[in-house]
Amino acid sequence: MSASLNTFHLLMAELLQQYGIQHNASGAKDGNDDVYTLSLGSKLEVHIIGTQENYLNTLCIIPVEQERLEEEQLYTLLSANLFSLDHPIVRVGVDKNRQLVLSSRQAISELDSSECYRHVELIIQKAQALQEWLNMPEHKVKGDISTPISKMSNQQIMRP
Repeated sequence: MSASLNTFHLLMAELLQQYGIQHNASGAKDGNDDVYTLSLGSKLEVHIIGTQENYLNTLCIIPVEQERLEEEQLYTLLSANLFSLDHPIVRVGVDKNRQLVLSSRQAISELDSSECYRHVELIIQKAQALQEWLNMPEHKVKGDISTPISKMSNQQIMRP
């Protein structure tokens, strides 16, 4: 097991402990599970991926009714990917099934247990805010040229 993969599993063990989730410190399946999934309410799941050497990747698919994603809403959502000084950067995308995807990547070397927690909380809070925005009555979404993603600074995320 590489040093970064071992660090990934140690970070995940500490993260799960912060969330009060029982976990074997060696990782699931004898340390061979490089994807951890946190299931949240509202059909949200955050996938924490350690398969890329030296990086922690996070991904959250936002369930949304297809008819809610008109061209104007997609343009607004994708405009959240414009330049930002925030770190880590959270990107909004659309997968092949027209589901919204939030993703982020951060170097494992930049993370300790509190920064890992902050990174995951950033994805969770932005995903929940985006889901709320998408579930607003249509008349409130139309014409709103900003999303919770673009309004929420990474500095607003609470540290443990």
